[in-house]
Amino acid sequence: MENYRVAKVVRDHKEESITSVDWTSDGNYLLTASDSILCLYNAASAFVSRAPSGTTHGCAGATLTQDYLAVLCASRPAGSRNAASVEEAHAIRYLSLHDNAYMRVFTGHSAAVVSLSMSPSADIFASTSMDQTMRLWDLRSPHCIGVTRIEGDARRPVAT
Repeated sequence: MENYRVAKVVRDHKEESITSVDWTSDGNYLLTASDSILCLYNAASAFVSRAPSGTTHGCAGATLTQDYLAVLCASRPAGSRNAASVEEAHAIRYLSLHDNAYMRVFTGHSAAVVSLSMSPSADIFASTSMDQTMRLWDLRSPHCIGVTRIEGDARRPVAT
């Protein structure tokens, strides 16, 4: 560790706490997310490559997909005051950073989503929630393709 030093300090999130950090598989881009800001950094230049205007539903966490300009965002319930249902308040949104548009909304969790994990080889991802479930999703369909109940004392379940 003594050979390492700070190369860049991220200040684009202003006063908000960063909720998640993710790298592209090739290491060329870094995604950082806070409640209202997503930033995609070019690792070579250390400058923001894309920064959508903001997430209207809040962002409790985010992860990149195989396409570095497409991101999965877990809604922050407090940021979803206009949600039509509990499921909508705890939705996962598939966001295009290219045009800042939602491509799909995944609903099914009944409590805050606390973990998102994208498959490195397929268009599927896993999510876990404070509702004590893990769900498996396919990016091409808004419907859950698998769900399992997490038994035990998992206060904040994580899938990877």
